[in-house]
Order: sequence, then C-alpha cells, then structure tokens
Amino acid sequence: QNEGFGYADIKQGELGDCWLLAAMTVLACHPEYMDKVLDIKRNIERSKKGYYCVNIYRGGKLVPVLVDNKILCRKNNNYRKKFSPIFAKSRDENELWPLILEKAYARFHGSFEAINGGFVHVGLVDFTGGFGSSINLSDNTVDINSGALFKRLMNYAKKGFLMGAGS
Repeated sequence: QNEGFGYADIKQGELGDCWLLAAMTVLACHPEYMDKVLDIKRNIERSKKGYYCVNIYRGGKLVPVLVDNKILCRKNNNYRKKFSPIFAKSRDENELWPLILEKAYARFHGSFEAINGGFVHVGLVDFTGGFGSSINLSDNTVDINSGALFKRLMNYAKKGFLMGAGS
C-alpha cells in the first residue's frame, strides 16, 4: 500500500464482478470500514509470511477469510510486463488491496465463478455486516422526475448510509 485506499484504484479484469468492485470502491472512500475489512496493522505482518486475512460478514457474524499472496496471472506480450493479473487489478501495480479483497471474497463464496454477477448492496452487506436494500429505477413507484429520488438519496447520505450503483 503506498498512498492508502482510493476510489480510482480498482480496474476490472476478466470477471463479471463489477458489482463487487463497485462495493469495494464505496468501501475505499470510508477508511473506517476498510480498516475493519482488511485489519491493516495485522496484515502488514501477515503479508511478510505470504498471506492475508480479510474480514467478511455472513448473517451478521464476522468470518475471517485467509488467502495467500499468489495472484492468478496471464502471460502477456508486453515486453515491460511479463505477466498481468487475470481478475481485479490496481491502477498502481504496487497496490495489492483490490486483488486480495476480490480473491478473499471469491474464496468466501467458493470460487471466482460464484461472484460472476451480483448486486452492489450485497457486497456492501458482506463487507460491513449491515443491512442492504436496492432501488430499481424501472419500478413505477420510483419518482425520478420530481426530484423525490434525489431527496431520498441525499437523506440517506446525510444519515451516513453507504451507497453504490449498478446497471
């Protein structure tokens, strides 16, 4: 980790988990949650031994998920970089947190295939242990034109709710 967590750190790889990466991006904007998920101080020592522990919630209970520091890569033709990660990447190749977090989440759910497709609020619930819901913009009861939806979202933001979007 060189400059902490940032919302622009994450790049999607070949897995259809943009929903998870969106949840990770929301977390990156809230260091207090990232510290709980990644337990940064303890993971600095663990990383020297080749593994990390990521905290994910299941049914409101914290589940520590251990993953090693090995990342699935593909050989590429770029002469400067021999290999590049297949799944999540970081814009700064010295930052591993997006790769480790995605790998732990895949392990938590049984495989990378299991997290191919999903919803942002589900990822946020798993990372925070909180409650989640979604607003379907195609639902007839969502009033977008009057500004009611915007007011509703602003109220959620004022209350400190974590929010993400997906399409």
